[in-house]
Amino acid sequence: MAEPARRHLNGQNLVESETESSPRKAWLGGNSLRARLLILMAGLLIVGVVSQSTLINNYLLKDFRQLEASQLNSSLHLIQLWLDRFVQPMEGVTREAAASSRNLRLSDSEGIAALEAQLMDAFQVAQSFDVAAVYDTKGNPIFVRAFDGNEVEARPPTESSLDLMAHHSEVADHGREELLSGWSATPNGLFATASHSIEAADGTYNVVLGLDFDALSINSLDQLSGTRITTMAGTSAPGRADDQAGIACSRLSPRLNPEPQLLCVQLQESILLRGQRSVADLRLLSLMGFILLMVGAWWFTDRNLLRRLSGLTRQLDETHSGQTGQLENAMLEEAERGDEIARLSNGFGRLLGRVRQAEHDLRQRERSFRVLAESSGVAIFVVADVIRYANPYATRLSGLENDELIARNLADLIHENSRPHLEQAMKAGDLMAAESRELCGIHQNGTHYWAKFDVARIEYQGEATLLITLVDITEQRHLEQVLALEKQNLQLILNSIHDGIVSIDHTGAVKFINPAAQRLTGIPIELAHGSLLEDVVSLKAIEGDKPMTGPILDTISHSGGKNTLAQISTSKGQVRSVEVSVSRHDPETDEGRQGSVLVLRDVSDLRQLTQTLSMQASHDDLTSLINRREFSRRLLQAIETTRDRGASNALCYMDLDQFKLLNDTCGHHAGDLMLREVADALGDVVPRGDTLARLGGDEFGILLSDCTPAHAEEVANVLRETVCNIRFQWNGQSFSVDASIGIVMLEHVEGGIDEALALADAACYMAKDLGRNRIQVYRTSDVGLQQQLRHMRWATRLKEAVEKSQFTLFAQPIEPVSEGVPNLHSFEALVRMKQPDGKIVTPEEFLSAAERYQMMNQIDRWVVSTALDALQRERAMGRDRHPLLFINLSGQSLGDESFRHFLLDKLEEHKNLVRNVVFEVTESAVIYSLDRAKSLMDEVYARGSAFALDDFGTGMSTFSYLKELRVDYLKIAGCFVKNIDAPLDAAVCQSFTDFAHMMNVKVIAEWIEDETVLKRLQKMGVEYGQGWHLGRPAPIDEALKIE
Repeated sequence: MAEPARRHLNGQNLVESETESSPRKAWLGGNSLRARLLILMAGLLIVGVVSQSTLINNYLLKDFRQLEASQLNSSLHLIQLWLDRFVQPMEGVTREAAASSRNLRLSDSEGIAALEAQLMDAFQVAQSFDVAAVYDTKGNPIFVRAFDGNEVEARPPTESSLDLMAHHSEVADHGREELLSGWSATPNGLFATASHSIEAADGTYNVVLGLDFDALSINSLDQLSGTRITTMAGTSAPGRADDQAGIACSRLSPRLNPEPQLLCVQLQESILLRGQRSVADLRLLSLMGFILLMVGAWWFTDRNLLRRLSGLTRQLDETHSGQTGQLENAMLEEAERGDEIARLSNGFGRLLGRVRQAEHDLRQRERSFRVLAESSGVAIFVVADVIRYANPYATRLSGLENDELIARNLADLIHENSRPHLEQAMKAGDLMAAESRELCGIHQNGTHYWAKFDVARIEYQGEATLLITLVDITEQRHLEQVLALEKQNLQLILNSIHDGIVSIDHTGAVKFINPAAQRLTGIPIELAHGSLLEDVVSLKAIEGDKPMTGPILDTISHSGGKNTLAQISTSKGQVRSVEVSVSRHDPETDEGRQGSVLVLRDVSDLRQLTQTLSMQASHDDLTSLINRREFSRRLLQAIETTRDRGASNALCYMDLDQFKLLNDTCGHHAGDLMLREVADALGDVVPRGDTLARLGGDEFGILLSDCTPAHAEEVANVLRETVCNIRFQWNGQSFSVDASIGIVMLEHVEGGIDEALALADAACYMAKDLGRNRIQVYRTSDVGLQQQLRHMRWATRLKEAVEKSQFTLFAQPIEPVSEGVPNLHSFEALVRMKQPDGKIVTPEEFLSAAERYQMMNQIDRWVVSTALDALQRERAMGRDRHPLLFINLSGQSLGDESFRHFLLDKLEEHKNLVRNVVFEVTESAVIYSLDRAKSLMDEVYARGSAFALDDFGTGMSTFSYLKELRVDYLKIAGCFVKNIDAPLDAAVCQSFTDFAHMMNVKVIAEWIEDETVLKRLQKMGVEYGQGWHLGRPAPIDEALKIE
């Protein structure tokens, strides 16, 4: 709406009236009370109608919907119960048929006839089905009949019925369910099926009954339930149209119907639609009542209030602009009537008189204000809704001309982050409402300035306005920010460094102390300020624990002022080592400042770390005995002393017997405690001047100086008895261990440390082999010790071979022996070790050492990985037929959990090769860890690979293990095959072969060296053979013809 024109007359601002407006325009104009009241009453009518509709929709129609949904769900549930009543008799018939057919042979006609007669009897009694069929486990129907009336029809059932019954049998077999029933949708209606597994005399079968529930039957069910029953495909009910009844659906037998099928019911007459019609009538009646109520309220208000107000308004409109005196008199005359409207006219007339005087006073104040504002060095704005006045300094601060400022929003000159503070103060008209007195402004050239502002309420040109002043503090704020940033950075540095900083003035009083110094001294920062330095920092000499004498600053300065070591006591009673340095201010160069800065650097942890590292470098963490490194250093000195001076020194190598049993039974923590007890006990009896060390695990080394062989044995016996006498208590149980000790006189050592330890270790292992808990002295003439040394040397070479992969893989063919046996195109993978000189070493030379020193696991991993890689490369050549590879696994690997994960991961990685791999295990390897071995074999079988039992006949309880273990191949040990001419060995081979055939296991004979042995094996019925007569081992790429 356009603002009415204003005129200034006799010092007053008056709104020009529109006297020309007609009574009709005043009666219906936008500002008329009648119009507003009419709009209000229309609004109330609309709100009432909308509220009524909302109430009806939220409650009445909601109740109708819930009632209809409840009716639908009840009908659906009732129909499901009726359908279940059709299926239950069928389930009973299948159950009786399954029970009575257990002794029948359904593969012949007599069994089928008996079953057919039973089904006919059941049909005549109940007539609960019209189709019956029997399926074998492969899904083939062996009996199908349709029933009608009391006679068996010769016609076959419909194809759709047979398909549903066959699918039902397949689902029952797949789920291995004894009894299964349900419904399926057909083009003509529904079809019920029920099945039961039959454990007949000649196998397992499924008897399936079917019942066709056609459209006529569904219509009958519709009439009984008062609904319309339909079936449809999908997983959810279809949406309902506005003019249709609701629908509820339930999925038909999910187990029997892989494609979702729904049984749906729909009410024949919608409850919701009936409710909607009733609600429409209710809405019409309510609308008529609202209209009558509004008309009555309008008539009463217009008659008693609006007509009098219209007369008073007409008088105001007829008064000419500027004739306020006449208007004032007219208002006072109206006041004589004495009612509420008269009193309002009286007040308005008096108000007009006061307004004339107020405007005159205001003009006087405005002139005074302008004189002050024009000469001020502060930006002054007078603001109502926009800027009404701005002084010259405001134009310089904002960069805008005065006419550009007038009628502009002050917030446009302020940065958006400061606007909320200004707007908050302007809205309240008081600076106290603002969160901050500072704001950021924007100059016309885009630069920012900071100002401190004040807000006050004033009246300007007869209008309530705000006086806002801005004092430019940009330069001041910049300096404050620079100083604050420097102070913050300095404080952050002082608080972050780990060195203690204490600032002292020229009198020796503390001016500043940082948190690190507070932690070292234990004096709170508040108490430290102003205290004397000696009261805050108490230092002692690093040696002797004597307090520093004299003033601290002088003492440090006399020592050079840099890096003086001292001790300081903290508030917690701890003594810390510190490096102390002092820096003094020079009054001539430091702008007249006087005083000093004391720096305390905590070096306690560094000193402790140095001591700890020195201790750890030469001692064992667990037992505090010297470690292998320090022992080796002392052993080297003893060897050199023996050679240079001819001294007699002895090296004892002790290994605890059965210590692994304690670890496995009680855990490693108990084992560690036991080792500490052993170390303490040995430390008490080892002669003074001799060396006792823990070499690792449960192994100890003792270096005896100036000791004869006899005396060395005496000391070793004392050590052994000391260990035997230890009784270790754990959880109420007592444990003991023995010790085996190997002794070597250092004059027998020709090499260095490694040879000395190897000779003593060999003697120790010989003591273990001879029964444990004994002493063995190394002698060059001892054959057993020399054999032990060879094993140890092989262990060293094997370790290097494993690390550098110095192995190669050969393959030996496995060929058919008997006629008519298929050629498996199979090979056995055989590992060989390559010497640095290129010589190939057979397993007979190094496998015993590998087993003794627990290295078979690593070798098996290499063999499995290499063999699978070779098979993968062979498969990549695109041949029609691929080889079957036999891979050996040791007992150590079968019992190792990490190897189980490794092997299963490899089979998962090479899924395409699992059918081409057979793992060979020996009977002794399986017995080594029977439970874990059987578990691993089961998991490997589940992935598709097979197993062979190798060296059959060389272990214990051979036949019992063959019965218990699941294997596909049996390999007769070569020691029986090569002597097959001997009657006893021939009988053994024959019995193994016969027993394997009874277990449905194929037999492979090893060590076939000539034609005579081959023919004897053919007569015995051995299927496959392996040996040099059939094929020698060759590199695997050559054997498998991998290019």
